[in-house]
Order: sequence, then C-alpha cells, then structure tokens
Amino acid sequence: MKKHIITLIFILNTFFIFGQVLPGTLSVAGQPFIIESTFELPTEAGDGQSGIASESGINGQEISFVLNPTLLGPIPTTSEQNCTANVYLYKVFMHTEAIPNGVLIEARASTGGTAVPVSSPYDILNIPFGPRAVTLENGGAYITLPDDGSQAIKVFEFVGCRENVPVQFRVKAKSKVSTDLISNVNIFYTITATIN
Repeated sequence: MKKHIITLIFILNTFFIFGQVLPGTLSVAGQPFIIESTFELPTEAGDGQSGIASESGINGQEISFVLNPTLLGPIPTTSEQNCTANVYLYKVFMHTEAIPNGVLIEARASTGGTAVPVSSPYDILNIPFGPRAVTLENGGAYITLPDDGSQAIKVFEFVGCRENVPVQFRVKAKSKVSTDLISNVNIFYTITATIN
C-alpha cells in the first residue's frame, strides 16, 4: 500500500509540473543587411525626402520557437510531443538598441512559417486560442521599433509552436543624418506565453 501511495504522489507531482508554461527555445536565422546610398538620405530636416526607406528581403530573418524536451517525470518527452500536448498563445515583442540619431527601424512579420507539429489534435478543437496560425499586429504594416527595452512593442503573435516565421525590416531616415553613417543595430525579441 505504501508503495502505491508513493507512486501516486510521484505521478500527481508530474501533473503539477506540467500545469505551467514549459520552457522553450527561440531561434533566429538570418541577418538582415540593408544598404542605403547617402545620396538618398535627406541632408536637411524638412527636405521632403524622409519617406525614402530601404527594406530587407521578405524573410530578412526567420524566427522559430519550440518547447524544450522534458526529462522529468516517468517518461521523457521530445519537443514535438511537448508542442502537441501544450498549446499556448505566444506574443512576440521587439525592440532595438544602438539606433543612430535620425534613423527609424521598422519591422513586420508575415503569416508564413510552419506549425510544429504539422498536424495536432488541437487543430480539431481550436479551443481556447483559435487556429494554430500567426496573427499580425497593425494588419501586417510596418511597426516602428522602440530603442528601449522597457518599451518593447508587440509585432505579432502565434498559437502553438512554430518554425520559420519571416520577419522583414525597413530603415528610414527621419531627419538630417550624417553622410558617413555606418552602424550595426541590435534587435531583441521577447516572447511571452499565455496558458488561457
């Protein structure tokens, strides 16, 4: 009897462990590279050319997010098994660091990418978050990224694990910019998960 109680307590503990958001891994593939001629940049504020912008390719970067394999409990599980059994709503926030004065960095995602796993029992019910798909903020239009982590802005969200979601960037000059400007900008992603 004592052996059965210990086994029951162990099994119940594994259910409590999985009653929370599981850890996952964010992967970012690709590096957007944008070149803009200094002749295209405004030389004086109010030149009327501040609408000139340079864009990265449609898939300047591709992000993926999957749940990590689980080694706890009586049976270890793979990432794909965890993604099948634990469907969350993920929100992707972005911000930059080290933007030069007079420059705006904008981003947008597309509804592409691949759900992990490709088919899931969740697809039959679509409850509580709706279909496993990407939902774009601002209708898919570009969103200006803040240069401050405390003001990170939501660019898109998705349901369930997902791979290869394309993200495109645009660089705009908003005022007078130095003609000898060469800059590397850091772009940060933050993903939050919702259980219900």
